[in-house]
Amino acid sequence: MVPVFWLVVGLLLFAMCGCARVQYIPVETVRVDSVSVPVPVERKLSRWEETKLHYGGFALLAVVVCILIGFGRLVYRLKK
Repeated sequence: MVPVFWLVVGLLLFAMCGCARVQYIPVETVRVDSVSVPVPVERKLSRWEETKLHYGGFALLAVVVCILIGFGRLVYRLKK
C-alpha cells in the first residue's frame, strides 16, 4: 500500500510543478547558419598503443611480472 501512496504523491507533485513550466521553442528560432570548418582527423594508433588501450597498463605489467617470475623459477629449478 505504501508504494501506491508514493506513486500518487509523485504524480500530484509532477502535475503541480513539472507540466506547467514546459515551454516549447519553435525550430526556426534555433537554427543558425553554419560554416564548414576543417576538423583535424586523429591518427591511427600503433599496435602497441592499441594493445595498451585494450588491456591496460597495469594488466600488461602484471602479465610481464608473472612471466618473469615463472622464468626465474624455471632457471632456479634447473640449477638445483
